[in-house]
Amino acid sequence: MDSKTPRNGRQLTGFFIPLAIQAASQALSYPLVAMVASRGPGGPLNLAGLAQSTTVMVFLGIFGLAYVTTGMVYAASREGYFRFRNVVLMTGLGVVIVQGLLSIPAPAHLLFGEIIGLPPSIETPAKITLLASIPVQFLFFLRTPYLVIMYINKATAKARNGNGRSFNLSTHHSHLWLHFTLFWCSRICHLCCELIFG
Repeated sequence: MDSKTPRNGRQLTGFFIPLAIQAASQALSYPLVAMVASRGPGGPLNLAGLAQSTTVMVFLGIFGLAYVTTGMVYAASREGYFRFRNVVLMTGLGVVIVQGLLSIPAPAHLLFGEIIGLPPSIETPAKITLLASIPVQFLFFLRTPYLVIMYINKATAKARNGNGRSFNLSTHHSHLWLHFTLFWCSRICHLCCELIFG
């Protein structure tokens, strides 16, 4: 579809519905993590620490925020894509290094205990979760080049149309998939929080 071609409602719906489904499914992870974090030895204070470390993680991740629109301009060619990908990955590596440095006990105490002013009962889970979220931070940067290619090629609609058979099968069995996913996600989150929070 050429950018000068007028779009109809069907084309726009086909592009944005898969994005909305992805966003809704991602939103399900937050309550699951909150349920598991609140059941640790620190109780709701674990969740407060997790919220503070997530705020720091998101603040550091802001450095990659404009890369999606930047990539849609500069990653249109093969050479441009590889340059763009290298810039994104180097930025991600820099952000991960900064987050790792902030996870060292002395800087972590300075950040959470002194600057933000958290009590020790919230500071401890905040330090642990900031360290544990380093791989997640890099994964956000790692997915950006692929996300850009999906947008450039309008692949959300292609994925929806190309997987019609599996989509029909999954919608017929979605209640089973939902129960299966919630069960295993809650188990995995519970195990991770037990490892992190003791």
